Amino acid sequence: VAAAQRAMAARREQFDTLKALHVPVLCIRGSEDVVSTAADHAAMAVAARDVVDVDVPGAGHLLAIDIGNTSVAIGVFDGEELIATFRIATDQDNFADEYAILLLGLLRSRDLEPADIGAAIMSSTVPPLITTFQQVCRTHFDVEPIVVGPGVKTGVRVLYDNPREVGADRVVNSVAAFARFKRGLIVVDF
Repeated sequence: VAAAQRAMAARREQFDTLKALHVPVLCIRGSEDVVSTAADHAAMAVAARDVVDVDVPGAGHLLAIDIGNTSVAIGVFDGEELIATFRIATDQDNFADEYAILLLGLLRSRDLEPADIGAAIMSSTVPPLITTFQQVCRTHFDVEPIVVGPGVKTGVRVLYDNPREVGADRVVNSVAAFARFKRGLIVVDF
């Protein structure tokens, strides 16, 4: 915690950036977070114009899962820091327990335990695997994952004739790209 607090103290304050944004902002904070306090979170929510404010009870690390046609990309975040990444093969025939064995083994290889995971978010271009990974999250991490899809506010306005035709992977790529580069850009996903 002390290292995270030192890193936070060294960062430049970004409230002016939040005030200047003309897009919806998603503020997510774990209720148990000792680095980013409830007061910090409230101040960020006030600074942003169009904010969706989410406080995740009991949140530890965030497990991010992107289920693609050929592989599943998995990341574990401690706040904004990506602390572990994994890639496993996509197989619609695998059961939740098979994916759980893989995922738990990979997490333990990085000294992470199921209890360290406090929240999960996932996107998928393989609809049959959504239920499978929801089961993994519920059974092995005791969390209900947020599934990115139609109706989930991400801060990205989809200007497609039928926004439901835009894959969740494209939406989360756009969110991540904007969060990282803070300007308009072209995202290539292959």
